[in-house]
Amino acid sequence: MYISSTENTQGGGWCSTVKDCSGRRMSVLGSSNFMKPLQFTGHGIFDSDEIYNPDFYNWNKVYVRYCDGASFAGDAEGQAQDGTTVYFRGLRIYEAVIGELMEKGLANATQVLFTGCSAGGLATILHCDDFSARFPQQVSVKCFADAGFFLDVKDISGERSFWSFYNRVVQLQQNVRQVLHKDCLANKDPTECFFPTELIKSIRTPMFILNSAYDSWQVFFNIFYCYSNIYLCVLML
Repeated sequence: MYISSTENTQGGGWCSTVKDCSGRRMSVLGSSNFMKPLQFTGHGIFDSDEIYNPDFYNWNKVYVRYCDGASFAGDAEGQAQDGTTVYFRGLRIYEAVIGELMEKGLANATQVLFTGCSAGGLATILHCDDFSARFPQQVSVKCFADAGFFLDVKDISGERSFWSFYNRVVQLQQNVRQVLHKDCLANKDPTECFFPTELIKSIRTPMFILNSAYDSWQVFFNIFYCYSNIYLCVLML
């Protein structure tokens, strides 16, 4: 029986082209064929030791593997160079996982924490209200996005490179707008509504955001935009 439960969505970045996504399909970030059982080491929210994890040590915990390249938001298809169809099914995976968990007892929980890290943190922000709406009002549901607050800022060249990258993700996955808030879409384009700075304006569920002020990933992959040219960034260092 689920008295208290925490659901965690895995991170793993995004892919913005069919070629990029096609490459991921041969890895743990693109297919369950390559996924192996995980061993959680160290102390944290998954720890079952009351000393190190006094708040959640005895909660039911679920770790949702990530393989769609769009923070569990995509629902589209693309054609790889070899003619193979690439399926983007993150949204369907999210729906299927949550649906199965509800059948297995999650629907009986009295306290629920929906979490995620990095790209999974963005998924937490994207799906927070939808997840919360699946429970009666008397159930305590909260969301926790860990290192998932990605910024739309100019890089050192003066360009909004990360916006351009997210724009390709949104355009490639097409149906991403299904998970975006309608009040944001009424005034802004879908890409802007994919950024947490806009998403949080519409979220009604209690949300805790944890992000380093000096997020090393965003420093190198956003400010310097190493996501597109890691060699250039190495030279800059």
